[in-house]
Amino acid sequence: MNILFMIIFICPITFEPLKMGGLNYITVFCFFVALQVKLQESIEYDDLQGDSGRQTIALNLKKSDRYSHGPIPVQSQHYTTSQDIINSISIIQHEMRNYKPRLTQVMSSNAASSAITALSPGGLLMQGGGQQTINQLVPTDVQSELKHLYTAAGELLRHFWSCFPINTPFLEEKVVKMKSNLERFQVKKLRPFQEKIQRQYLSTNLTGHLEEMLQAAYSKFQVWQTRRMMRKT
Repeated sequence: MNILFMIIFICPITFEPLKMGGLNYITVFCFFVALQVKLQESIEYDDLQGDSGRQTIALNLKKSDRYSHGPIPVQSQHYTTSQDIINSISIIQHEMRNYKPRLTQVMSSNAASSAITALSPGGLLMQGGGQQTINQLVPTDVQSELKHLYTAAGELLRHFWSCFPINTPFLEEKVVKMKSNLERFQVKKLRPFQEKIQRQYLSTNLTGHLEEMLQAAYSKFQVWQTRRMMRKT
């Protein structure tokens, strides 16, 4: 359309309202419109024009500081190849084949054998001690009674130690009760057994371990009771 108006403006005489060989204004107008379209198709390319109607999506970066730095260079690492492994095995095999022991301060085989024989049961250094096992020293009925004492003491001690840490009134009441039960067990069960052993002239201390376990429980109870009294004051 712009080209048509320019032609009309420059050459007004040509477009006077008269017929020129059967042509009127409408025919000339259509001619120049078609000419403009043809010229526009020859100078414009659709694939080079921007698409103004295309919708774009904004890029939202949560941690933009990550993109402020350049790429991190890859550190050079040494990787073991199969050939390196084969070479290492060959070196180890070579060292093993050429190994020469230097045992300058080691006993001979005869001296070591003699020492083992002398220290074995029935050997020269193991005679004259008069050592006997506990099965030979303690009668069967005493062993059976000792097993029952260990079972009872273990059950009482299990309930006692399960009270710790003491953080409820129920556990406080239970630990006091279990401490009384341990004392009652020691008076009525353990001491009569100790007296029985003494009457039979057994020199072996069979109840030493039981007494140590009871004493450990008493010490724990004493520490807890002392801290409890300090908190109240």
